[in-house]
Amino acid sequence: MPRGENGLRMDVLDELLIDYYRSPALALWRGIEARLLRELEWPSAVLDVACGTGFFAQKVTSNFLAGFDLAGHVLKEAEQRQVYPILAQANAYNFPYPDNTFAGVFSNCAVEHMPDIDTVVSEISRVLVPGGKFIFTVPSEKFTDWLFFPWLRRQLGQQVEAEAHAKWFNTYQEHYHIDSCQVWEERLCKAGLQLEHCQYYMPFISMLIFSFLDDIWKGPLEGQPIRNFVCVGIRKVSLELITPPLSRKIWSLILRPFYRLNVPVAKQGAGLLIIATKPE
Repeated sequence: MPRGENGLRMDVLDELLIDYYRSPALALWRGIEARLLRELEWPSAVLDVACGTGFFAQKVTSNFLAGFDLAGHVLKEAEQRQVYPILAQANAYNFPYPDNTFAGVFSNCAVEHMPDIDTVVSEISRVLVPGGKFIFTVPSEKFTDWLFFPWLRRQLGQQVEAEAHAKWFNTYQEHYHIDSCQVWEERLCKAGLQLEHCQYYMPFISMLIFSFLDDIWKGPLEGQPIRNFVCVGIRKVSLELITPPLSRKIWSLILRPFYRLNVPVAKQGAGLLIIATKPE
């Protein structure tokens, strides 16, 4: 784990801001996820589905045996990071591994982007050993409701504009599955997996902050001059007028209160951490 100027170990938010200082919203979301994932007991020999560069995987566990991704260019960086002893370029509808290979399968905010989700979950179940665990994160059913600008428009009575903005965002992000624990449980059961744990993360206020900042970095929207003026201004100050080390420190101070928040018991959040088990 990286160390700060005083020699002490950095927490995960500061670690992520080293690479994500140009996208503070992503640092907040990934920071909350990593904080929760680090608390888990990880199985050995884990497969990372849609592994990307391996940057995030390095922050949560060292138990990865393999990773695969459809994009060849990100696998080159993953190889340089030496996160996964085994790497493959493949899609999530046909895993390049035999049955009963892995003690764990992991996916971080990836399966919601895959249209044929039943095939993906079936493949995950196939490659898991009996007793193996599928650990993954996804947006919850509250994600769209708590997008900042659509939420604000709803408060102002602008329902049509709110829905149009939310639709644009989810289309832009290619979100196909923004579902509840119950929907995921039914989906997992269909593939022969048992839901073991389902936990909300990203409480309402943290989600609003994430979404506001994320929208800023998405760029201008047609017909929204006030929003675009504010967004471009904040982005320009952060990226062009402040040096990266200072920018990281400022964003760490701004984001830290929201990064530390947990979803209260019996309350909902914008993300879900789910663990499922393959019966023995």
